Amino acid sequence: MTRQTRNWLIALLVIYSTPVFVVVGIVAFLALRPLPPLAPLPDPNAYDDLVKAGQLVSAVTVNYAKLGVPQLRAVVATNAAALALARDAIDNACRVPVRYSQNGPGNNYDKFRRLAQAFAAEGRLAELDKHKDKAVECDLELIRLGADAARGGVLVDALIGSSIESIGSTDLAKLASQLDAQTCRDAAATLERVDAEKPSWDGVMKQENDWIRRTFGMRSIVVEFIFHQQMKRNGARTQKNYLAEQLRLRRLELDLASRAYELEQGHHPASSADVVPEYLKAVPKSPSTGKNLN
Repeated sequence: MTRQTRNWLIALLVIYSTPVFVVVGIVAFLALRPLPPLAPLPDPNAYDDLVKAGQLVSAVTVNYAKLGVPQLRAVVATNAAALALARDAIDNACRVPVRYSQNGPGNNYDKFRRLAQAFAAEGRLAELDKHKDKAVECDLELIRLGADAARGGVLVDALIGSSIESIGSTDLAKLASQLDAQTCRDAAATLERVDAEKPSWDGVMKQENDWIRRTFGMRSIVVEFIFHQQMKRNGARTQKNYLAEQLRLRRLELDLASRAYELEQGHHPASSADVVPEYLKAVPKSPSTGKNLN
């Protein structure tokens, strides 16, 4: 083999092998880039008590919206212990104990659904009994339960929490025009606090990506690629629903603050800025555009 031929072969080898080394280097960099430290779980963790409360709930709550007053009273009485345990746990230090396993991040979603239905059944009974304050309390507890069910979790936890919040926010919106100023003030403050702790959509996706990387190691590059391709095809609706619920909560927060303002000041606020800082700490923003809501 002549020197010229050898040089040509070496040049061709370099040309064709360079992309391979580049790809391998990129994959290694992505797989080995440092992960953020895991946040410690609270001790005690209120999440554990919420799971126990969900286990205590009777399955008949699934049809709560179709039950009459006598049946609702029976359901609420049956689930009294579960609701009491959940009320003690809500708003205490709580974080989802994510399981980094290829079998999935966790399996407590049915328990949280049943617990949410138990709160909704109690709220429904309060509405039928014309006890607006009790109904508002149940709606706010549902919203806070949704926040606890999602805090620190992955995508599926965020979606479960958002669906629970939507039960409470939908019912609370129906009651808003009937509430007095102080109840509106308190409810708006609760929603503002819950919203401040709710992760953005980007935050939820980052948590999901971290779960993939911790669970699959070097294979996470392939799994992340497949996941993101699926999200491109099917995730738009998921994102839209998540942001829609976040927007619903923020609009409700602003509506409640505006009603309190109107009842106390005698006229509707001229703009959303008028409710700050007396009724809200800041004007809620659209989660999609980042602009102030009006």
